[in-house]
Amino acid sequence: KTYVDAQVDTADTLSEILAIGNTSGANDILMADNQKVSFGAAPDFSIYHNATSNANIITSLLDRQLQITTNNLYVGNQAASETMITAVADGAVSLYHNNIEKLTTTTNGIYVKQDNGTPYINLRRDDSTIAAADDIGYINFEGDDPSDGTFNTGARILAQAEGNWSADHYISSLIFQTRATCANLATVLTLASNKLATFAGDVTIDAGASSTLNIYKDDAGNGKLSFYNDSTQQVFLLHDSAENFYIHAGSGSAMILSTNGATTLTLDTSNNATFEGDITLDDDLNFSTNGFAD
Repeated sequence: KTYVDAQVDTADTLSEILAIGNTSGANDILMADNQKVSFGAAPDFSIYHNATSNANIITSLLDRQLQITTNNLYVGNQAASETMITAVADGAVSLYHNNIEKLTTTTNGIYVKQDNGTPYINLRRDDSTIAAADDIGYINFEGDDPSDGTFNTGARILAQAEGNWSADHYISSLIFQTRATCANLATVLTLASNKLATFAGDVTIDAGASSTLNIYKDDAGNGKLSFYNDSTQQVFLLHDSAENFYIHAGSGSAMILSTNGATTLTLDTSNNATFEGDITLDDDLNFSTNGFAD
């Protein structure tokens, strides 16, 4: 303090103080490397240049909050020729990559932007030992609990490894989960790596008056709709590559056709066909038994 008092002497303005020992003639405060400008008694805040790391450091100490207040924030490169971050009061916050806007907040959420290309979002698990049943990443859909304001997950889309990952071997499933009341999340649909889609419950197709279920196949392949009891296939409908259509009931299963809730035709396991009503034919009826026909 004595030294400073002796240097400033009778100077009582900032410009006079800055002029003392300032050979540049500018009103600058010049600090040597590693010399800090500190604020607060503790101190609580400091600014300095670290000569070892060649980094400029702003430090808020003692867990103090660091506030930057402005209605229009701009963060750019050193030459101020590229934008990195912008933020506007009552408006959007935007992140840039190589001076191109990529992610921007909106009133209802965010949007991801890609000029002249396909925008995408990567969820990356940085792990070289991903094993079967490991979660690779997921997206949660959350809302407020009206009783205490906590956030709770109502639904989730989850990517999960089906086996151990290795070079060129990244098998995984996409799993859709929902929640009923206060229960845990439960899987409702699994899309597996072998292209199988497994629903955990009933499937309803509702498109008004024209609901349709289409099963497409390659010309050389089969189209098949199967019904299982646990893991055992009981009944299937098959359209084969020869354009034949089959209705097949498994071993020990009868096939019953009904209308208006009443049985009209039963095909039993002994290959007998029983009709519950009249049979009307518009053409000839041929009977064949052991190779003989009438």
